Amino acid sequence: MIFRRASLALLYAVLVLAPLLFGSRSLWPFATIELFTAAGVAAWFLAMIVERRLEWRRTSLDLPVGLLIGIVALQMLVGNRPLARWALAPPGPESVPPRLPVPFLTLGSVSPVRTMESLILLMTCAGAYVIVVNVIRHRRQLQRLVHTLLWLGSGLAVFGLFDSIGRKFRLGWRDEMMGRVVATFLNADHFAAWLNMLICLGIGYLLARHGATRGQSNVIELLRSADGRERLIRQYFPLFAVIPMLLAVIFTLSRGAVSSLILTLGVMLILAGAIGTARRSGLVIGGLITVAVACAGWIGLGPLLTGIKRGPADFQLRWLLAVTSLPMLKDFPVLGVGLGAYKDAYFRYRTAAIPDGFFVDYAHNDVLQLILEVGLFGAAITAYGIWRASRDIVGTHLLGRGSCPVGGGDDQWARRNDPFSIGITIGALGGALSLGIHSLFDFPARLPANGLLAAVCLGIASLAIHTRFHSEAKPLSATRSLPLRGHVATIAAAAIAVLLCAVFVEEAIKPVLADAKVQAAERLPGATPAPFGMAPEVQILTVQGRQRLTAASKLWQTGVAMDGRLVSMLEARRQDATALLTAATNDLRRAIALEPSNPYLHESLGWTYATAAAIESADAPALEAAAHFLRAIALAPNDAALYRSLLAFIGRQPDRDVSLALWASRTATERDPRLLSDLVYELLALPLTDAQWVAAVPDTAIDRISLGVELERRNLTREARYLYTQAIVVAGPAESPFARWLLASLMLRTGDSQPALAEIERALRSAPDNPELHRTHGDALAATGDAEALDAYRLAVLKTEALVRRHPRGFNLFAISAPRTAAILSVRLGPPDRPVARYRRVLAAYLTDRKMWDSALAEWDTLIAATPEDPAAFFGRGTVYDALGRTESALVDYRRAVALDGANVSHRLRLAQRLWDTDQYFQAIEQWRTALASEPDNLEAHVSLARANVKIGEKAAALQEYERVVKLAPDHAEARRMVTQMLREVGRIP
Repeated sequence: MIFRRASLALLYAVLVLAPLLFGSRSLWPFATIELFTAAGVAAWFLAMIVERRLEWRRTSLDLPVGLLIGIVALQMLVGNRPLARWALAPPGPESVPPRLPVPFLTLGSVSPVRTMESLILLMTCAGAYVIVVNVIRHRRQLQRLVHTLLWLGSGLAVFGLFDSIGRKFRLGWRDEMMGRVVATFLNADHFAAWLNMLICLGIGYLLARHGATRGQSNVIELLRSADGRERLIRQYFPLFAVIPMLLAVIFTLSRGAVSSLILTLGVMLILAGAIGTARRSGLVIGGLITVAVACAGWIGLGPLLTGIKRGPADFQLRWLLAVTSLPMLKDFPVLGVGLGAYKDAYFRYRTAAIPDGFFVDYAHNDVLQLILEVGLFGAAITAYGIWRASRDIVGTHLLGRGSCPVGGGDDQWARRNDPFSIGITIGALGGALSLGIHSLFDFPARLPANGLLAAVCLGIASLAIHTRFHSEAKPLSATRSLPLRGHVATIAAAAIAVLLCAVFVEEAIKPVLADAKVQAAERLPGATPAPFGMAPEVQILTVQGRQRLTAASKLWQTGVAMDGRLVSMLEARRQDATALLTAATNDLRRAIALEPSNPYLHESLGWTYATAAAIESADAPALEAAAHFLRAIALAPNDAALYRSLLAFIGRQPDRDVSLALWASRTATERDPRLLSDLVYELLALPLTDAQWVAAVPDTAIDRISLGVELERRNLTREARYLYTQAIVVAGPAESPFARWLLASLMLRTGDSQPALAEIERALRSAPDNPELHRTHGDALAATGDAEALDAYRLAVLKTEALVRRHPRGFNLFAISAPRTAAILSVRLGPPDRPVARYRRVLAAYLTDRKMWDSALAEWDTLIAATPEDPAAFFGRGTVYDALGRTESALVDYRRAVALDGANVSHRLRLAQRLWDTDQYFQAIEQWRTALASEPDNLEAHVSLARANVKIGEKAAALQEYERVVKLAPDHAEARRMVTQMLREVGRIP
């Protein structure tokens, strides 16, 4: 008896500690819960050994759970040896693009380490189920278990609500989900899933108690006496536990939890109607929901409604995860990728549509993820288990149809009429169902606290429906028993139990010990954290390998060893660095053997071999490096960063495979065009022809244009011009004017005016209403000296005004809405501006340059009236006033231009000169000094300031300025002459 009590006590400890401890990010809570559960099962087994009789109470889930554990054990047995052999094979003729030459049908688990962790968790949940079914013998024990769960849920719900409301008082320790109720959980959605199960269990328990006391006394009679009031409180105490949990679920702002709870309550009502208790169940459920919604409305439902409005984007991401994960089933149809190994296999199926920085460790759909992890066989077993349990509990014992698969009777003879058993069963089944529905939208079942509670709910449902609770519980299902006759049988049973417990304990604490080593290794100098999501055993090997790789590179480049020694001899550096690289290689190869599907391990190993090749000047490590870079790409073909790493590796080799580099660049650009600038930097290390530059990006106009812009930015004008030309070849009707505009603009900057004029005229024939093309047309005409440039500029203004009238909310200059096009335009045309002002400014500047003063003044006046904060407009009008002899007006406009844009040195220098010309000497000097503070090497400012100092008699200051001019421009005649003259005056030279 004492061992059975110990088993129940350990179960209570597990159920209480699970939600309390999993707010921690470390792994020790997992091991604690697993060990406590194992100890509870061991105590139950020890009780049977003491009683010399092994007993097993049959349930409908025994066979499916056993088969599922067998499938997972088969995954472990088959393992990932074919994939590991491919991952660690010597380099061979790799195909481009690389393929995974692995027969997936022979794979058991992509990551046996991860599958073992998940198997331990599955067995932990199964252990909790076994304890509930086989250890609880009395109604009072079952009630005590339900009471404990309800009070625990109510307490955490109240704590979470106060924590959310009083967050400024730091009642909680969770910062990630401000404004949402999380209590001790890390994720509000998972907390809501946990609460949902307890709400359903509480409603079922309320129905059970209400049904058991029905017909005794009405509420009014009970309220008249103290004993009656106490009985009434005891009868309806679940109500006081369920209401705070309902409130907490609402304020977790979890759309999936609220939806699953509503659907589950509907199913519970339908089931209650089928067995004839719909009225009572409806009143209870409806009353609870009404009270909860009223309280929530009083507190405020705004955050929940806001979350619902934001829902489509979130569900779109989840739908994308589901769609991209489905091909996994095609590649791993039989045994799946391995229980818990989804995150290790998903690298291959991730697409560029998944946001950067979003690590996919779960499919956000537990049902889909389970199918992918255990394959079609495991999915069939799971479906069989759900069907078998539903037929047994619901079909046979609640509805009286069919026979019980575990010997509990047939048809109407098996139907239960005990209100207590029926209520508890409906509530417990509702709890498991709510988790199943929520698992279609999220991954709550992966959390041990939720998985354990779901297993306990199933155990409660099976126990309650298969037991007659009277003075002594009488099981309705068959019980298998095996007497232990003699000491040999007893010792053998105990030895087997000890052996199984030892294996379980070892596997449970192994991740915790490895995680402690990882944290210790990451604290060492020079260590870099391993990528998120690796198993602890793999993490520690990765951290060690990367640390040694960093130390080897530092030693080879600087001569500083890991222990701080200075190694000066080149040969000694090579030997020490090679030893470090060998150790790093061994670490990373061991990590790959454990997780051969992780592309980033292959990338790290590739860089290790590449460093060894650079230090040893050998071909073998370079071949190994190339092989692992290609294998990384094969494992994550949509990760553009891996192609960039391959390209960077090729650029550092003496014998460069240009065709492979071009393939890597082209594919990386196709996957993520934002990497183009980095790719160009790596490609510059290769001697590429014009045709090879074109082959470095996909065969689309926008890709060729983007590459041309990058090359033009690096002053590779010939290559950029060729790329623009080739972009025109493949451009569509909307892209062609854009490409021709870029080509014409480049030609104008390089002085090819006539070809630029021809290109822009071709572009205008395709887009005659584009004002930017008319402006560039004016530039080309002006460069050729054609007076028709004025008409082109005026036409640009007119076209812009027409576009503004037709599209007052804005328009695209080019009929292309691609983000890359917008980025190029923002760089070329500057920050957003009023479109008409932009082109009127160009027209006014042209008129000013052509000394058409009256027309220019009219344009500048119009521009200033439209954009009174435009410094260029004031400066331009000041220039016109200057030319017309209106010095005072010019000075006012120059001052206004400098006030609006103090960083423009040319504006400040013009103002300083006009101040000087109007005898405002000290103000002019102050402007020159301010200009020099912005541009210390501005020659014009130094010369002007030197002349001003001579004028006011500051010979020493003037000498200093002229000496600075000589340093900046040694051939400056005036400065050299004045320096010589002033030095003679002070007698420093004869």
